[in-house]
Amino acid sequence: MERMIIYRSHNIYYTLDYKQVKNINLRIKPDGMICVSAPKYVMVSIIDEFVASKGEVILSYLSKIKQRQEKRSEQVEKQYMSGDTFLFVGNRLELKVIVSTEDKIYTDGIFLYLYCKNPYDKRKKERLITRWFQEQTKIIFEEIVKKVYEQFKQYKIDYPQLKIRKMSTKWGSCRPKSKIITLNSYMIQAPKECIEYVVIHEFCHFIHANHSKYFYQLMEGFLPDWKEKKKVLEDSVIFDDIS
Repeated sequence: MERMIIYRSHNIYYTLDYKQVKNINLRIKPDGMICVSAPKYVMVSIIDEFVASKGEVILSYLSKIKQRQEKRSEQVEKQYMSGDTFLFVGNRLELKVIVSTEDKIYTDGIFLYLYCKNPYDKRKKERLITRWFQEQTKIIFEEIVKKVYEQFKQYKIDYPQLKIRKMSTKWGSCRPKSKIITLNSYMIQAPKECIEYVVIHEFCHFIHANHSKYFYQLMEGFLPDWKEKKKVLEDSVIFDDIS
């Protein structure tokens, strides 16, 4: 069932499915589609009120999705030639392709130097750069996890297994029982302190599994300016870039 409510002059469209659930549930998909499920006995007017009560959160989330889509549309397809740029830990690196007898990549924080045998082999250059980003992501994420873990040792938690993958809706996630932290590989584009914010967030979940007031008290104890770090993170990541 398609529904629409008006919240502060904004039309909010959502799909409603009646299911065998106990509560009204609202989910926003990565493409911005709003899906609501509810018990069969709940009146439509009550569900509309529930969606309206989430109006601020919905509009904020949809705004972020729009910003991400705009960033994607602004991107020019990489040619892997000198002059291309790549985001890396808060810096925009300019690619320098250099003919060499061996394949090698390094950065000085301003340029990304790619040494390769054939400067016109686009696929080979793409593979080299992608692999370099993956290696650097693993190194940097592991360093940050180790650093943050030292702060949480006092809580007697075990050192977690780190997993890295592309995610379109989350910066990170954790499974306390399995002792696993998963981080979004796209975050390699953001400054290290922003990545550290996400790692601290996930470690806090090892102590408080939900987002209760105690969770946020713990977060602010470790990182009082976490909201600013979150904002910088959201503004600095392009979800279709190298990772």
